[in-house]
Amino acid sequence: MLGPIFFRSSFFLRYVRPINSNVVLQTMANLGLVYYMFLVGLEIDLNMVRRVGKKAFTNAVAGILFSMGMGASLYCLFTRDKSIFPSASPVGGLFWGVALTVTSFPDLAQVLSDINLISTDLGQIALSSAFVSDLASWTMLIMTITWLHGRSKLSILPTVGFIILCWFVVRPVLSKIKSSSNKSSGRDFYVYVILAGVLICGFITDACGSTSMTGAFVLGLVTSNEFETRILEQVNNFVAGILLPSYVMVVGGKIDILFLMSKTSVVTLLVIVVLAFSVKVLSSFLVCKAFGISARDGIALGILMNTKGLLALVVINIGVDVQVHWIFSST
Repeated sequence: MLGPIFFRSSFFLRYVRPINSNVVLQTMANLGLVYYMFLVGLEIDLNMVRRVGKKAFTNAVAGILFSMGMGASLYCLFTRDKSIFPSASPVGGLFWGVALTVTSFPDLAQVLSDINLISTDLGQIALSSAFVSDLASWTMLIMTITWLHGRSKLSILPTVGFIILCWFVVRPVLSKIKSSSNKSSGRDFYVYVILAGVLICGFITDACGSTSMTGAFVLGLVTSNEFETRILEQVNNFVAGILLPSYVMVVGGKIDILFLMSKTSVVTLLVIVVLAFSVKVLSSFLVCKAFGISARDGIALGILMNTKGLLALVVINIGVDVQVHWIFSST
């Protein structure tokens, strides 16, 4: 986040982050994002759909509707002055809404496990709600990105076809490979096939008009959870420790704090932060009151639903890139 400030310094540009290092850093960041989205999809068990109760489903739907409305409203509030944001388009409101809708399922599961709430009713409602919210959020995001890239209602069909292919063809093939991988060497071969398939699927969805993270996320969803621990052991440390810091650095380099503070009042920023955090607390509180759950648990559930991890940052960054592409393609 301090990058744009130091970009004005010749010392920073020469010794800390020279211009010719941006290509390498961006490549590492993209790889980190692709494998991170694969790990997110891998940790989501689709069998949870059958176990989502009425309370969790209602809480997730309310959170989605409230968050989408609040995100669009806050975006309009933030970009209302066209003299400061002349290129702001209505598309940005959708990405703000999706960013507020997202609840990081893996991060929430880790938080609940650390505070010993994962086996409680509140923890199960939070996990199930996060599961529904994540699936809905990524579905909306993938459809939006594909439509904006293709500029046609039919441009989403190749991505939908790829998802169907993964579910009905790739998933059974991976199951057969898994069943024949009983020995340790066979298990390693299965892991290597999956890791190579992440890049292949990312390339295919990128060619289909979506993003490379879409293919990685879908492959994570269809991969057997029996090998989840083994894959996480071999990939998670490398992705989280080496690749993802590059992604965070690239994203942080796009934030110009001095420009933000000079063009927008501090009050506006505080209002946006408070309302963005409060929207899921309010929706969860109202749902809990409707089902006769205590107000204390309703507020606690809303705070848990604000566990976004890196996913909200990913959504906003994609929104910036897609919106720039949309602006230039429409001119």
